[in-house]
Amino acid sequence: MADNQQKHLEGEYHSGDIVTREGTSEIQVFRNFQTALKNAGFAIDFTTSPSQIVAHKGDTWIFIDNRGSYYNQTIVTTKEMKQEVTADASSLSGEINKSGHVAVYGIHFDTGKATLLPDSENALG
Repeated sequence: MADNQQKHLEGEYHSGDIVTREGTSEIQVFRNFQTALKNAGFAIDFTTSPSQIVAHKGDTWIFIDNRGSYYNQTIVTTKEMKQEVTADASSLSGEINKSGHVAVYGIHFDTGKATLLPDSENALG
């Protein structure tokens, strides 16, 4: 796909290969995928016949990629990542009091200096 056609997704991911039957043309397989997706209620978002299909239905996205003798199918059901870790001054202080140390990842310093690098903002924000 061209760069302006890319979509980045996050969620539950499944991928697998579908082998094509000998004697079946690429366009026949491609059209069957298109029809099956439409019949299942998917909206076709992008195609490059007979190479690729991108379709979605609700939060489920499917990408079918022709690899010659087989098709690779990738399915992603989008889901926001659940925030499971929180760090604030009291939780950091509590861990220091409990164990004497605390690990905080994503804080970067200038080599040999105490100067924080700009990419540390996310960990400290």
